[in-house]
Amino acid sequence: MLRIDLDRLSELEQWIAEIEREIDALLQPYQPKVELLKTVPGIQHTMAAVIIAETGGEMGVFPTADHLASWAGLSPGSNESGGKKRTARTRPGNRHLRSGLCEVSWAIAHTRNTYLGATFLRLAGRIGKKKAVLAIARKTIVAIHTMLAENVTYAELGADYRRRVDAQRYERKLLEQVKSLGYDVVRRDQPADGQAI
Repeated sequence: MLRIDLDRLSELEQWIAEIEREIDALLQPYQPKVELLKTVPGIQHTMAAVIIAETGGEMGVFPTADHLASWAGLSPGSNESGGKKRTARTRPGNRHLRSGLCEVSWAIAHTRNTYLGATFLRLAGRIGKKKAVLAIARKTIVAIHTMLAENVTYAELGADYRRRVDAQRYERKLLEQVKSLGYDVVRRDQPADGQAI
């Protein structure tokens, strides 16, 4: 029985290797795009092949990144009635691309010192991990659209990007948190009672 199982396993491994060779041969014309996609955290060769296979690698079909996100099923639905907006499920789309990008999002969630990893952690605490995965998948597909449309590599912004961009807002938020604990705060560069601290 073990010999039969080992023979079957060997046969399956040969088939897998043959299919992978065929995929690599079909990807040869798209090799520069595959290399671009592999610069995104979480995207390896197999997922790059899925993206190329599902989108065709040409972004001219999708006028904007929002069109691509909607086609992939990563755009939020609309549930508004009587002026009240309620949360809605994402719209149906390409299930292969969507599931692959969700796997990429889980991989991104485990990265450190990356913009998308930090965004996942921020969102997961507020809306839950599953919704955060979809949000990161959407951000990823928007980045992919830009990369393939403009032929540019992924530019890592860093985990502290939001804080750097909006430093004043971040400072106000920290001051409010400290004041809510009952402390009085005076900045060092501002005079307090006529004297600098």
